[in-house]
Amino acid sequence: MLDSILLVSTSSKEILGPQPDDFPRQARLFRKTRLRTKFLLSLLAISTGLTAATLLLVSHSVEKRVRESLREELQNSVETYRIFEAQREASQRRSAQLLANLPNVRALMTTQDAATIQDESASINKLSHSDLLVLADRNGAIVGLQTDAKSFTGQIAQAALEVSIHKNQDRDWWLGSGHLYQVWLQPIYFGAPTQETTTGVMAVGHEIDKKAAQEFAAVVSSQVVFRSGNTVIASTLPLADEQNFVATSDKLSPQSDGSQELHLGSERYLMNTLNLSLPGERPVTISVLKSFDQATAFLSRLNHALIALGFLSVLAGGALVFLISHNFTQPLSTLVAGVRALEEGNYNYPLEAPGGDEVG
Repeated sequence: MLDSILLVSTSSKEILGPQPDDFPRQARLFRKTRLRTKFLLSLLAISTGLTAATLLLVSHSVEKRVRESLREELQNSVETYRIFEAQREASQRRSAQLLANLPNVRALMTTQDAATIQDESASINKLSHSDLLVLADRNGAIVGLQTDAKSFTGQIAQAALEVSIHKNQDRDWWLGSGHLYQVWLQPIYFGAPTQETTTGVMAVGHEIDKKAAQEFAAVVSSQVVFRSGNTVIASTLPLADEQNFVATSDKLSPQSDGSQELHLGSERYLMNTLNLSLPGERPVTISVLKSFDQATAFLSRLNHALIALGFLSVLAGGALVFLISHNFTQPLSTLVAGVRALEEGNYNYPLEAPGGDEVG
């Protein structure tokens, strides 16, 4: 019967775990631990705590500073693009004006012969170094079209031209069959521009494609995404991230400085979006993205270095405490051995005094 009670009691302790009566026993066990072991455990605990606290503090401070620096760089990139785009627009507008005022162009438009104008428009397009050239008569009907994009047909160009003429603007965005052009329009005069006698209209366009996106990305040292409405026209992002860009970015709210933080795949970005179109035009935007993970990549290396340094500090400190504690605890161990010998009646046990300090 007694054996059964003891068995049940033992099983209950195994199931319930340590009981309140076990803690004094653990405390007594700790008190019986050697002094050298206590020194080492204390040092390990303190060193580990200090290393972890230092690592967290440094990581937080560096990450905060990197985030602020990244925002400043993003703003600088956007301002750089604004300046670059303003200079580019002025250059393209001036180029369109000079091209429309060439004598051969003005003479060609006076023929009012669509076949002749279409044939000669190829040589004019070479002079313009553009991706799209449109020549229309005084009624706005296209009589000459040159473009490398075969899917951008005359019907698409005609519809876009009519919209631009109706808005009476010298710059517009044309979108068709997945091709986006920034277009400058210039009237072709019969005589002096002051006479306002026109023979037609010229439209010179430059396509926003992958190559253009890469050129802009090199200017701002960032990833860029060109959008028209909800359609991504060109970007420097990986294809998988590009497909998720619209759905992800539209759910974000801009912060006070206009920037947004978004996740694309496994990468975190800080983004700022700039509207390129004028009021009433087709909405065209460019988003400038800077990778937060790439900017903080060195932080991971710093964390590894701090962890390695902390580990070495613990090892070096442990070795040092072991040597120091040995000098303190060895005389005490000798004294304990002498007391035990005296307890056993051995009055001839030798006790050596190591040094002349307090312990000796």
